[in-house]
Amino acid sequence: QRVELLGVARALARQRGGGGAPLVVALHGFGGGYPDMFVPLSGAVAARGLALAVPRGLNGSWNGRYCCGVALRERVDDVGALRALLAAARRLTRRVDAALAFGVGFSNGGFLASDAAALPGRGPPLFKAVVSVAGHALRVGLDARPTPVFMVHGDGDAVVPLGGCCGGNEALPICAAALEAASPFGVVGCRGARDVFRQWLRANGCAGETATRAGGRACVSGTGCAANTTLCVAAGLGHFPEFVLPGAAAQADALTFVAREACRARGGAFGDAGCACASGTGPFCWTPPD
Repeated sequence: QRVELLGVARALARQRGGGGAPLVVALHGFGGGYPDMFVPLSGAVAARGLALAVPRGLNGSWNGRYCCGVALRERVDDVGALRALLAAARRLTRRVDAALAFGVGFSNGGFLASDAAALPGRGPPLFKAVVSVAGHALRVGLDARPTPVFMVHGDGDAVVPLGGCCGGNEALPICAAALEAASPFGVVGCRGARDVFRQWLRANGCAGETATRAGGRACVSGTGCAANTTLCVAAGLGHFPEFVLPGAAAQADALTFVAREACRARGGAFGDAGCACASGTGPFCWTPPD
């Protein structure tokens, strides 16, 4: 197994009828900053009634098809490793519902999380929903299952360019790898975040889209979709995992997205007051201990 389960936030709950706390699997970026980059995220995740798992990729890298390092070169089966991690979590504790797992990835981790949904293989989906920050699959397959997707990107990102890897960006390491990996199904390295978002609109059966602006972020969401589909672009933001900073807008948006999807998966109705359930008094339709 190529990853280690480094930590799971306490679920702080007793589940009625099976299950446990929905699980956020946070996937780090390439190289430095793993896994400590997610420490500031753990408190916010636990406060939402979610659990947090922080795996570590081989030599700080994940095989995200277009990125990065040793894991990509050695074609490591990181999707298989993450499935093994979730299976281990199911064996080890009933406080966490590893069958209700959500992928939150930054950069290299975002490539892995979103690619697992964009180009599905055999078996059930790895994640119920995906948050990709500054890294996303460059191709969404025609057979992609409807999957809730929340994409976050900065328009000043010089590592994973918002507009894609062509147009003078080909010398970037990520672009060279993306263009090479694209060869079996055409040049996809030119596809930027907005192009990929449009592919997700198609895969999720969206009828249209609507735009909003708030706090320097321009967001577009699909309408009439089979699954929530949103892209937010932050003005002036470079290649930086803003969502791990306490109080950051991107963090609040990402966790609200996950909480909404977890609530829906449990049959609840999500609103300003949280998850309203037909039974259970705690978050996501489970009853906290006395």
